[in-house]
Amino acid sequence: MLSIPKVEANHFYDNSGLYVAGLRLTQGSQRQRLDFRYNVLRRNAVVGASPTLNERTRAYAVLVVSSSNVVVERNWLENWPDSRYEVATYLRDMSVTLSATKQWWGTTDYWRIVARIFDQFNRYDLARVVYHPALSHDWLYTPVLTDRQIAIEVEFSRGDRLGGRLAEDFRTVPGATYRVDRDISVLGWGRLYLSPGTTLEFSNALGLLVEGFVEMQGTADRPVVLKLMNESTWINRTTIRLVDGPSVLEGRLEVRPTENDTWGTICSKVSIHLLRRGCVREISPVYQKSHTLHMRTSEPS
Repeated sequence: MLSIPKVEANHFYDNSGLYVAGLRLTQGSQRQRLDFRYNVLRRNAVVGASPTLNERTRAYAVLVVSSSNVVVERNWLENWPDSRYEVATYLRDMSVTLSATKQWWGTTDYWRIVARIFDQFNRYDLARVVYHPALSHDWLYTPVLTDRQIAIEVEFSRGDRLGGRLAEDFRTVPGATYRVDRDISVLGWGRLYLSPGTTLEFSNALGLLVEGFVEMQGTADRPVVLKLMNESTWINRTTIRLVDGPSVLEGRLEVRPTENDTWGTICSKVSIHLLRRGCVREISPVYQKSHTLHMRTSEPS
């Protein structure tokens, strides 16, 4: 019989660092399991090593859960505002769902809860963390849950801000400027239309994943512009060019960190078509410390 390790009935108060509890087993293993229950995590201060930069491979939260065979339930998670995130994941697998249900978050307001979770809604290549239903109050043994509430997720459009998962049609306002504060993930049934004159200003280290449809409707006079919002935090000042193609709009992608460096090839078999108006199947202009830029595009059928 499999013996299940348990971490239960502990109190984690007034800690600081990159996380308080990091839980991870071999993802997908049927022989491993860990229970993390009835613990109280309060007044902990967890911040990133570089608070001005958005991390892609690591998130800073009080509780980090990175495998689905870790059972996390009936814990008290209340560390705001000293910590931005209560729960995060490092698991880079979009197909995995991690359960963080039946927690007491210090509130039953789902809008406040989803803002404290770092997962697929922040970075498209991460697993998804499920929080619904939650505990209705701070008695961790209560049978009363918020199961009558409706689970929500961060809205894709929030005024002049965009980001998160898009599963419906969305069209930008012509000539408008939007700040991208989360990865944009256009799901298979999502359709994103960037109207003439639209500007998307990406916060550092954020990107765009397209599984559905994106149409950039720019013109010569009113182009669609995708750029970094604050270049003072861009530590990857990579220069990009296309070479050895049949035209200036097509060819092999090369990059170099600075004008004094040598051009390097990303992949000799990747061809980039820069279309004024087209369907982009996948494009990830992720600004981070590595000098890697991957793009894959296809023309509309």
